Amino acid sequence: MSSRFAPSQLSHHPIQGHGPFDIYATLDVRPLAQYLQASEAQVRTASARAVRRVRDWLATQVRRELAARMAAQPAAVKARIKKGRVSPGSDSFSAYGSRAVLWIGVNELGVEKLKHRLRQTPTGVSVGRHEFPHAFVAKVYGRGEKAWRRLGSKRFPLIKMTVPMEPELEEILPRLQAEAAGRFEQNFEHELRYVTGRL
Repeated sequence: MSSRFAPSQLSHHPIQGHGPFDIYATLDVRPLAQYLQASEAQVRTASARAVRRVRDWLATQVRRELAARMAAQPAAVKARIKKGRVSPGSDSFSAYGSRAVLWIGVNELGVEKLKHRLRQTPTGVSVGRHEFPHAFVAKVYGRGEKAWRRLGSKRFPLIKMTVPMEPELEEILPRLQAEAAGRFEQNFEHELRYVTGRL
């Protein structure tokens, strides 16, 4: 976008355990709106569409990068990501307040959801680069084999072996957030030109 338009900013607000990651777009769009002779309704429509496209792009990138970094099954990561409602800005001539919610479940992921096979070893369970001493592979509490560890000397209770997701997410989000801000600017200008017929 031309430098005559103020840069956008996007922010996310994670809540431990479950999202949501609120995607807020802040951009002074008055110069562009005036240049394209856009109405307030057109600005609101373009803003909502632009932030929706950013939300969808962010969901795809988070899914791909988390799956790659964790060596996790893509379907398992995808199941943790939910797209929420998009709300246009309350100030019609500013993209500020345009909001989309991306829910990302960040509770730990069961090791059976990783791409690597569960391997029983003499000392525990091995899954890819992860080692779980004193663990064992079994079908317990439902279908499919999982890795478990006993809490005491008795047969029960058991705890399931998991790997954390949140540290990986904290590594990738700042970079994706910075890129998303630029994408919002580009998307907004494209959408506003489209709704005003000024392509």
